[in-house]
Amino acid sequence: MIETPEGGRFDKYGIYVGCPPAPHDDGGPYHRYWHMANMSHFEGERLAMGYLSIDSHEPTVDELECHPGCAEIFVAIDGTGVIPVCHPDDWDSMGIRYFRIEKGDAVLIRKGIWHKLPIPDGGCICFLMLVPERILGDITKRKVDPPVQIYEKV
Repeated sequence: MIETPEGGRFDKYGIYVGCPPAPHDDGGPYHRYWHMANMSHFEGERLAMGYLSIDSHEPTVDELECHPGCAEIFVAIDGTGVIPVCHPDDWDSMGIRYFRIEKGDAVLIRKGIWHKLPIPDGGCICFLMLVPERILGDITKRKVDPPVQIYEKV
């Protein structure tokens, strides 16, 4: 089953960064700005902005990765897709959940959460990434055996 991340359904894995429900910090007749939304998850680390482009591929989860010491933010700037996530407590039962990500959505994946890069809906999906500078040195990968096919068309 593919879910949407709004309404607290994504909270176990991270934070859905949509339009905040709190009053905005700055604004005018044509804009509203919310400052410092969820940045405390990076704990003062030096941050890098990256760009991620993912081409369409078989919707199979055969490997998950996690960053034991780093959170990361995916901001979808083009395309739609599904991001598979699994809480470490749910690994033995293969409790993988699937969340739809659409252009304009952003999610923060908490440190230590197993996930696969988003799987595009047919075409390409592109993201701006906000990650700790050291994230490429903080990655663990684990095979999913047997691989899991996402049966809904993605």
